[in-house]
Amino acid sequence: MPRMTALMLIVIGMILIPTLQAVEDEKVVKLLFCYDSPNSDYCLAEQILKLKRQIDDLKRQDGKLKQQDGKLKQQDGALESSIQAQQQTLSAQQETIQSLKDEIALLESKHGKLNEHVVALETTVKAQKKTLSAQRQTIKSLEDRVTTLENKLYRYIDNGDGTVTDNRTGLIWLKNANCFGRQTWKKAMRSVKNLATGQCGLSDGSRAGEWRLPTKDEWRAMTDKGYKKLALSNAAGTEQWKEGDAFSGVQSSRYWSSTTRANFRTYAWYVNFYDGYVNFNNKDNTNHVWAIRGGE
Repeated sequence: MPRMTALMLIVIGMILIPTLQAVEDEKVVKLLFCYDSPNSDYCLAEQILKLKRQIDDLKRQDGKLKQQDGKLKQQDGALESSIQAQQQTLSAQQETIQSLKDEIALLESKHGKLNEHVVALETTVKAQKKTLSAQRQTIKSLEDRVTTLENKLYRYIDNGDGTVTDNRTGLIWLKNANCFGRQTWKKAMRSVKNLATGQCGLSDGSRAGEWRLPTKDEWRAMTDKGYKKLALSNAAGTEQWKEGDAFSGVQSSRYWSSTTRANFRTYAWYVNFYDGYVNFNNKDNTNHVWAIRGGE
């Protein structure tokens, strides 16, 4: 098979080579002929043929150029349309921007007015605060005056620290009238002497040695004989005493005084809250104990 292919190629070559050689020889002859006789019909025909060929080539090039020109015109039209669309979009955007600027200017104007309103409100609030502060001071002053008047009007004032002040005598009483129960006179004197804050509900800061038993005369000044079975008024001094107003634990019984009976050193005076009268008793007996401070 390879040998047959080689033989075929040799045969084809032997046929084609003389043909190609003949064509080349003809071209050479024509060139030489036209060189010697350029105005011969043959040479003119050849020139005309070449010109026609050139014209055809130019026409083809012109067609191609026209096609390219058409494409360029189409592209130019599309580009022009795109430019117009972009211009329209840009115009719309500029209108939007201008609208936003107008809105911003309006908002800034409103913001300025709002700031002015806020400043005015702040000024008003400050003025109202000053007025309120003044009113509070006035109220506090009135409350203090009311408290002072109440203190003057009320017989007893609960101090809120386990003590009660007697506005009539200025004495300070232990609020709890039954803290110590019943004791002999000597023990009662010792108990009240050792009394201090933290005991019997006291939170007044008092110290041992500040408290004592009331004297016989101080008992007489305290009792109210207008009431029976418990000769003691309420805090306002308008009615008979009730629990917590202003004292607590008051007993309708005898309470020791610090006063010893003259010429009878083994006897001391006491008050009987059943009827408010004072009397004396042997110091070894037991009576209730109620402490006070101040006075004397």
